[in-house]
Amino acid sequence: MATFHIWTLGCQMNQADSLKLAAGLERLGYHAVEDDTAADLVVINTCSVRQHAEDRAYGRLGILKQRRLEGSTAKIVVMGCMVGPKTDDLRRRFPVVDEWARPQQFDGILAMAAEARDASDGELGSLLAGGMTRTYSLPSGPTAYVPVIHGCDKFCTYCIVPLRRGREASRPVDDILDEVRFLSDHGVREVTLLGQTVEAYGHDLP
Repeated sequence: MATFHIWTLGCQMNQADSLKLAAGLERLGYHAVEDDTAADLVVINTCSVRQHAEDRAYGRLGILKQRRLEGSTAKIVVMGCMVGPKTDDLRRRFPVVDEWARPQQFDGILAMAAEARDASDGELGSLLAGGMTRTYSLPSGPTAYVPVIHGCDKFCTYCIVPLRRGREASRPVDDILDEVRFLSDHGVREVTLLGQTVEAYGHDLP
């Protein structure tokens, strides 16, 4: 069975993105493992809001680069807020990375993962055709995070979030309710609604 490991840095939105990707990989037949040395696919979900988080990502990439030089065949993915304006520099420093993805951009990762294990074209096609919208990870306890809006339109001078996560985009109400029902059916009793600007939810919906 193909295996994956996701290492997540940063905020609850990153945690939610990692859970979403994990659910998609599981639909492709992958199994999560705690030890990244045992994984066929290693994902680093990065944060660029704080320098410390970037430094930790660089450190982990250095370890993965060395493993590749020593013969590791694990696929390496970097996703999240460090991917964007700095990607060209990152590509030069870490040519061993197989896929780069900005926040919520899962298609390239899923396509690469499916190709690596000869996954069903039908399952991959379903995910790429919108199936990820209602693909959820099983909760690990009685609480869960549910993103309701992505991005930010504020462009504060001290904040990098709009440049990394894009403009505000609210999720449709039906999608949110579907996810909450799924979580409730699997034991969740408390849901925290997430967003960089939760108070802006709905302004862009019809």
